[in-house]
Amino acid sequence: MLALWLIGALLAPGDVVYGPASAFPHAPHGATACAECHPGAQTSARARDRLSPPAASCAGCHPGMIWQPTPAAGPAALRFSHGAHARRGAACADCHPNGARAAKATCLGCHDGQQAPDRCAACHVAGPDGRLQTAWGPQRALRPDGRLGYGDHLDPQWAQRHGPAAKASPATCDACHRESECSACHVGRLRPLDLHPADYLLSHPMEARRDLTRCATCHRQQTFCTGCHAQSGVVDSSGPLGFGALTQGSRRFHPPGFVGEAGGPPGPEHHRHDARRSLGTCVSCHQEDDCVRCHSDQATQRLRASPHPPGLAARLCDRALGANPRGCLKCHRDRAALDRLCRP
Repeated sequence: MLALWLIGALLAPGDVVYGPASAFPHAPHGATACAECHPGAQTSARARDRLSPPAASCAGCHPGMIWQPTPAAGPAALRFSHGAHARRGAACADCHPNGARAAKATCLGCHDGQQAPDRCAACHVAGPDGRLQTAWGPQRALRPDGRLGYGDHLDPQWAQRHGPAAKASPATCDACHRESECSACHVGRLRPLDLHPADYLLSHPMEARRDLTRCATCHRQQTFCTGCHAQSGVVDSSGPLGFGALTQGSRRFHPPGFVGEAGGPPGPEHHRHDARRSLGTCVSCHQEDDCVRCHSDQATQRLRASPHPPGLAARLCDRALGANPRGCLKCHRDRAALDRLCRP
């Protein structure tokens, strides 16, 4: 900032410096009363008022410089009156220390519902129905960033994570959103495209097993899940809605040779190729126990498939076993034999 002030002092008469108010070097002007350069601030009643110093204010001390801020972009998104704050005894430095732009947290220090109203519409522009105006053109929108407890609307996963915040404080959501907006997603037939990722068809079983109740808020098993699962062979259409242990006899989902003969040579359609290429696709339907059933140390030598890289025993095996043996004991059922293997 000081460098900008020195450059301004060297300008020739008539030169103009453009820039936002936040770039102005307020510190060197500390001895100057704010009202000397911003006379309109004491009576301004609108946020869109231009309160930059007029050219005459600068020319008195800097005859070679005229500070001309960049024009405002679009209409003001706030309702604010400098005059009202000045009449209640607020000093400029209370909100603008060293000339800095007022922070929202500073505003909430007074707007706590007791000293001053804490309603969102007290400062934010609202429509006829009392809800805040959130759209201000294609590049401007009112979207909380989460720092003040309203939820991080800038989070790409906010559509999936907003549920707890909406349940905890529905009045806060109601300040901006109409009930019809909620119904469009939760009840309507068309859902936002960003609700699930593009490959969700392959990975959705993991979330379904973890929290089936959450899936049921939009999808019904009888009318949505069963048809697809039955056609793909994941579930026996004549059995109950048991997408797992009760339907292991169904093999139509995988091509012939996917399991192979016990201990036989793997063919081009063998499941080990898919497992190595994209294990995430496999675990979207199969649980770890499905693999351990054949590939643990209890299986025959030809069926054992080690998931470990070469040299693990010499580098990390002992450390991993000491930190948490539960993962190791999934496949190595004999603890004594496992100790001998990892701690020779």
